[in-house]
Amino acid sequence: MSNRKHVECIKKQREAIKSADPSVGWVRFKCAGDNGITGQYIEYSQTVKKRDGSEKVVEKKSFITHDYCPFCGEKYT
Repeated sequence: MSNRKHVECIKKQREAIKSADPSVGWVRFKCAGDNGITGQYIEYSQTVKKRDGSEKVVEKKSFITHDYCPFCGEKYT
């Protein structure tokens, strides 16, 4: 996969997340792997309502594991 195509793929995913939840302000992707499990860290900001009704921006993190090797593309069994 060319670098340009990779950038477009990430851009498409970022826009899909933001369009699914309009309160999301930004999305950041980072590749990672621990203990033989590879995946994608995703960080984003989201506007949430506080108990008093005012809004605040919070930063959230998530981790999605790959079901394939990101280096050779072979699916994990």
